[in-house]
Amino acid sequence: TSLQKRVDAVTAVTAGLTPGQRPRTLLMIWNNPLMVAGSSTLIDDIIRLAGGTNIASAIDGFGAMNLESIISADPQVIIVPTSMGKSSDPLWVFVTTDPRMANASAIKNGRVYKIEGDLIYRHSPRCISALEQTASFLHPDLFSKALQ
Repeated sequence: TSLQKRVDAVTAVTAGLTPGQRPRTLLMIWNNPLMVAGSSTLIDDIIRLAGGTNIASAIDGFGAMNLESIISADPQVIIVPTSMGKSSDPLWVFVTTDPRMANASAIKNGRVYKIEGDLIYRHSPRCISALEQTASFLHPDLFSKALQ
């Protein structure tokens, strides 16, 4: 199908990446308490297929991750689900302005991205768009900005 072809177009590029080429990635669900998407989630699958390493993969499902663990894992890319791309989203504000996050590689290198929550939270054909966007966030050198 055309959806499978879109998935295959991403994985054909990311399948051969070495662990060192897969950026440490965090998709934060909420900030109070800090909630993340761990293994056995659609989000974990999307991060992996898009060519990243989920720093929360030791957590099964959705769960809490303390800030010290996030900072210690030093995410190279942070993806923030937002409501219709609103910049005033509390989670976006936390990630981009909390001084405790300031030393994360993703913050220092400007690699914090928004994604529409409905794309990445729901098992639907739209999650293919989330895969394409995530791949372009993780590997802008390999994927066209036109996918975003």
